[in-house]
Amino acid sequence: MMKKTNKLLLSIILAMLCIGITCFNNKSTLNVNASITSIPPKMRGSWKSKPEYSDGSKHIAKNIVVPAIKMKMGSQSARWSFVGPLPGKEYNHKAHTIRLIKNLSKHNNILLRGHGPYRDDNYLNLNGRKLYLYYHGGFIILTR
Repeated sequence: MMKKTNKLLLSIILAMLCIGITCFNNKSTLNVNASITSIPPKMRGSWKSKPEYSDGSKHIAKNIVVPAIKMKMGSQSARWSFVGPLPGKEYNHKAHTIRLIKNLSKHNNILLRGHGPYRDDNYLNLNGRKLYLYYHGGFIILTR
């Protein structure tokens, strides 16, 4: 229960931070970021997340709540798909593309728009060896 509460609080705080950064950058530093039009080389390549299971259950295919995600990052877009066993009919193995809208390099955030895993507006943030994919209401942790 504590893990879910901490994860929820962290996702709310990070979403508020991303929204604040976007509003700040739209007003004052738009000219600086307009010249940066690609995803940094450190973020490019293949990334994968682990599936999430229902709380307190065995880690078997029928208890998967959120399937694993595979993402390939290019210089202008990211192509992602769900992989492995899928729990419901709302998930499929189709590959979707989300495209770069703005690189907020001063704050190490990237805004992508398109058909994301849960929403259309997505933020990417590289923190150490983990790539965080933020969407409205949560985030997904991807590793190499």
